[in-house]
Amino acid sequence: MTISSKAQELIDSVTPLLILVVCCISSLLIATNVRCHGSLALYLYEDLPAYVERNEVHWLGATHGMIVFMFVPLISGIIDHFKISYRTCMVASGLTSLLACLLSTGFSEPGYMIFTDTVAAGGAASVMLSTVILVIDDYFPRESSLRIFATTMVQGVAFATFFLIDGYSIALKLAGWRAVFYAYGTIACVMGIFGGLLFARPVRPYSSSSSSNSSSNRKRRSPYSSWSTRRYRRQFSWPTPELMKRMTIPRKLSWTRTRRRWQAHRRRSRQTMPA
Repeated sequence: MTISSKAQELIDSVTPLLILVVCCISSLLIATNVRCHGSLALYLYEDLPAYVERNEVHWLGATHGMIVFMFVPLISGIIDHFKISYRTCMVASGLTSLLACLLSTGFSEPGYMIFTDTVAAGGAASVMLSTVILVIDDYFPRESSLRIFATTMVQGVAFATFFLIDGYSIALKLAGWRAVFYAYGTIACVMGIFGGLLFARPVRPYSSSSSSNSSSNRKRRSPYSSWSTRRYRRQFSWPTPELMKRMTIPRKLSWTRTRRRWQAHRRRSRQTMPA
């Protein structure tokens, strides 16, 4: 075994762990920022002009979380349908988060922050979270030993609630909301760059169809989850005639046979009854 092959094996063994670490940090960062936007709104209200009402600031924090979680199914479906590169999504979301946080610290009215914090930063966080979910599904199939741990960490909300909210509040109190915005944008940008380096779509071997071997008729299939996907589709596919035959109730358990047996039993009972 050559040195290059050993190095390649080491890289192949370490890469899934690095991907899992980046996914976990990204999901925890987004979940913590969403859950702590209420505390951030309180400190933000102190630096705003006197004519700004408190309800406007709290509404700003609530809409940020709504944008992040509401568009995850739509964005993940778009990324998967159009086969958008994971690297492009991660780098774009990281840079957008940094730019949105820098712009949010320069405005003094919540009306402008709706576009910077809610729309731009919330949309970027939604894209990053959607990409992380798709990466977990691609790199950690159902038979993987890290599948349960990865899917649990990607949710992130429970872990962020217990471990990171207190630290977020302390940072708000000591450094101020602008420093927290700077830190969040910087960390999100770093995670986006790391994700751009690691989150390549898995190389999917092409399987030629029965009619033609041309590249136009070939379908992409993941080497990580092809067996489990085919098994899942066979088990939960739309009912076919063969499947319906296997799903029919055995004759011994059928209702018609049971009813006839009960009627015959009643007739015999009546015949044996004394006059």
